[in-house]
Amino acid sequence: MRHETILKRLTEILQEKNGKRAKEKLIRLVEELSAYLQRQEEKKARYGKAIQHLMGWYLQLWEGNPPEKVGRANWQDIVGKILRELIIIYEQNSLGVDDLKKDYEDFLKLREGWLKGDGSISRFKAVLPNLKQTKGSKWVSPENARGIDKYLWEEGDDELPF
Repeated sequence: MRHETILKRLTEILQEKNGKRAKEKLIRLVEELSAYLQRQEEKKARYGKAIQHLMGWYLQLWEGNPPEKVGRANWQDIVGKILRELIIIYEQNSLGVDDLKKDYEDFLKLREGWLKGDGSISRFKAVLPNLKQTKGSKWVSPENARGIDKYLWEEGDDELPF
């Protein structure tokens, strides 16, 4: 809950002329705030250790000078948020932190180009769909599957493509 929202609701409660209604609004505000704080604590407990571990690993990988550090005062917040989002993405795909680390290290080994960019974790998150797409098998529509087999078939092959 934003500070402005809390302030707005508190001023509404202060302006309330009926004491019973003001108390109900205050109780509801306290319940909403406690639920919000509980969600924040659960989020910290769930991802805090993994983000802390990955942040240390990331800094060690860049020898203490990651690309996000250039020109940004709050670069740790940015990197932490991106790492949390990447952890969530990898969890949704039934992968873990080790897979994330391996994929990022493979990303750093790419040759220079538009895909690699500056090699930052934010760039990695941006191009992750493209990276995962290129690692998979070649997609072929069902209508064209026979055509590809036919053109890849060579004279010495034992099996006929059709």
